[in-house]
Amino acid sequence: VVAAGAGGAAVPPVGAPPSNPNPASNFNASMVQAMLGAMGGGGGGMAGGATGGAAPPAAVPPAERYAAQLSQLCDMGFLDTEANLRALVATGGNVNAAVERLFGGA
Repeated sequence: VVAAGAGGAAVPPVGAPPSNPNPASNFNASMVQAMLGAMGGGGGGMAGGATGGAAPPAAVPPAERYAAQLSQLCDMGFLDTEANLRALVATGGNVNAAVERLFGGA
């Protein structure tokens, strides 16, 4: 027997599973961490952890890690590769912040 609740909506009997379970109850943090690790995203405190994915960023030389950003800086007229690399490393690869740093703003 299904009773009518407030506003005439059907109310399931006591002990019956809800018809629309809370999606947050299906949340699996370790699954999210594994997916982020596989995509090269942040792994929280898992340095290379259980994902078996790519090498940690420290193993990749900065010139390779920031190749696209170096190219952008060169296209903008910043031709000192060493200074560009220092700025990119200091800013985590953020080109805008690296430009500010190269101009002496940081």
